[in-house]
Amino acid sequence: MQGYDMRTVAVEPPLPVVGEWRRVFLGAFIVAGRDVRLGHRLPGLFAEAGIGSPLSQHN
Repeated sequence: MQGYDMRTVAVEPPLPVVGEWRRVFLGAFIVAGRDVRLGHRLPGLFAEAGIGSPLSQHN
């Protein structure tokens, strides 16, 4: 299972181009109704659904 949390995209030192990318990319996700925090929320969503941890591995 892969999830994303796009809020963490950053560089140090800050660069204007990365700030613009964040504005456009995150803005597009939000306008499309997508959750930019989905990866962070996966464990809770899996637990709520009763299907176990998204981190568990099945061989």
